[in-house]
Amino acid sequence: MIISSMHSASIALFLYSATTMGATGWLCEEESSQRRGNTISACGIGVGRDENLARLMAFDNAKVEFSKVCGASDDCKGHRISVEPARTACDRDGKNYKCYRLIIFTIGSLAERAIKPLATTLSAPKHAPQKSPDVSEVTLQDTPDSFEPFTYEQIESLPKAKKGMTKKDVLKMFGSPKTVGEWGNSKKVFFYNGKMCEHPEQGCAVFFDDKGHLHSVSDFHFRYTEDLK
Repeated sequence: MIISSMHSASIALFLYSATTMGATGWLCEEESSQRRGNTISACGIGVGRDENLARLMAFDNAKVEFSKVCGASDDCKGHRISVEPARTACDRDGKNYKCYRLIIFTIGSLAERAIKPLATTLSAPKHAPQKSPDVSEVTLQDTPDSFEPFTYEQIESLPKAKKGMTKKDVLKMFGSPKTVGEWGNSKKVFFYNGKMCEHPEQGCAVFFDDKGHLHSVSDFHFRYTEDLK
């Protein structure tokens, strides 16, 4: 593989995305929760007849997942918890919608309400039952989103990366790539940074087959594809 060494790290990330055939590959598709230091990342899945309901159910299930992890951790039970909603992804699943929600919980200092019961527990006989502070008392609020109608026609005039396009067409639409590399059996890949990328700071890629026609894209924003058509 012939690739510029100064871009090797980012190229390796793109090639990994290509081998997974465009899968998003984020935490909620791999695990239910993850603990790192004083932070618990909890995922919830919700299914509903509309996207708002599915999002709310996913939010509630993320709280349940957090409660299970926190309840099994002595350095979490009874502590102050700060909450930061993170990524949400929703898809149509037959007649219903299915949403994944990632919520970040950060464990803080011991809550005042838990200090006195904790002292009582430490002085109690060993055979006495110990009651842990109820992590379900952590209350979170969420409200349905208000969605504005959206149609493909609103983005129809934007350049679109389409399967089968030639390199010439891609260069005409999206300009010169930041870097060019190879994948598979000497097949070309163009790496871009720009508004066509879902995450402009991380970049996106266009993969070509051995005849020089567009095979697939990675991390392109849907506005620059025909996914909504």
